[in-house]
Amino acid sequence: MKKILTYLIMVLLISGCGKTIKESPPPPPPPPPPDKIVELGNPNSPQKALVIGISQYEHQTLNNPRNDAADMANLLKEMDFHVIRAFDLNYDEMKAVLKDFRQRLTQTQADVDKKVGLFYFSGHGARSNRDKNYLIPTNNGKIKRDYDLKHQAFHVKNEIVAPLEQANKGVNIIVADALSLIHISEPTRLLSISY
Repeated sequence: MKKILTYLIMVLLISGCGKTIKESPPPPPPPPPPDKIVELGNPNSPQKALVIGISQYEHQTLNNPRNDAADMANLLKEMDFHVIRAFDLNYDEMKAVLKDFRQRLTQTQADVDKKVGLFYFSGHGARSNRDKNYLIPTNNGKIKRDYDLKHQAFHVKNEIVAPLEQANKGVNIIVADALSLIHISEPTRLLSISY
């Protein structure tokens, strides 16, 4: 009986080795808390703005970006922009907000000469050794070198400028008020850019 039981257990173990276990896909990231993202102004305006201010970084917090973003959002609202103002976004939240903003620009019904898309960012940024500019979300604690920027930050030209130009054939304005990260081990340069 002992041999049969041992044999049965071995057969069960061996038969289980060939099967692949399907993992369910990870759940989508939860939406950001309501106080992180606020809409201001007339949603029907052909002038759309996304204003992001990030102060609460994992590494090297900043004092002014939230205040600068709030001031910019209020000013744009007074200029009849529909403004999406977002504070302290991590990578997934920022990616979702950028996607939503592009969709809103694409769906805006207005003559091309009246459409305006404005993106404003205040927070950390970095320039890679290959002279590529990046905007950094809150979860920057693991960004140590050039390679990390590609996977944990937003390439300005490819992930901000090009999609904005594709979504809006009218006027596009991009303002980045960004300070370079000082903890990247490879040389970086101060990033303060406007496209």
